[in-house]
Formats: sequence, structure tokens, C-alpha cells
Amino acid sequence: MSGLPRDFGAFVEGRLGDAGQTALSAALCAGLCLLSSAAVAQTSFEDERERLIAAIEAAGCIVHEGNHEAILREARMTPAQGSLVVTFLMDTGQAEPLGDDLRLTTGNCP
Repeated sequence: MSGLPRDFGAFVEGRLGDAGQTALSAALCAGLCLLSSAAVAQTSFEDERERLIAAIEAAGCIVHEGNHEAILREARMTPAQGSLVVTFLMDTGQAEPLGDDLRLTTGNCP
């Protein structure tokens, strides 16, 4: 797997497995380096993160095959943006695997 996947569900499934973690970490690092290069980009990432967290909370704190597209629509994000933010959330302990799904562990989620 190279770069960020196009499908949010595929991202979650791929992220939960061992394959591709190095590529995802490299993509995250590259993405975060680009985001930190300008204050506007940093603010944009924070806004995206907050919107995605709110959408996941509204969906019951779990991202799964049946709701990932609705979560992205609610958060007004592309699959690539969602993938970057979810990678950040997982790497910082704000989200974790739950079987084949993803569980948010911050905010209003237990």
C-alpha cells in the first residue's frame, strides 16, 4: 500500500492490519510536515480533526463499513482527508481498533 488510500473503509481495514503501516506512517509524516509549514494549514487540520471527531461522536463513536461514508459527508471531508486525520487520531491514542472497526476514545466517547 502506497500513499493514502482512497476509501475510508479500506483505510480502516488496512490500518488495523500489519501490512502497509510503514507506508501510512511515512504518509502521515509527510502530511504533518506539510500541514505544519503554514499556520493556515495547521488551522485547517485542526478544523478537520474537530469536524471528524464530532461526526464520529454523532455516529455513536464507532466507524464501520456501514457508516464511514456518512461520517465523511457529515465532516465535509474527502476520503484522503479522513484517512490523514484518522491516522493522526490512532497515532496519538485518540482512536483505536475495535475488531474490524475503529473506536474513538476521546471527547464524548467512553
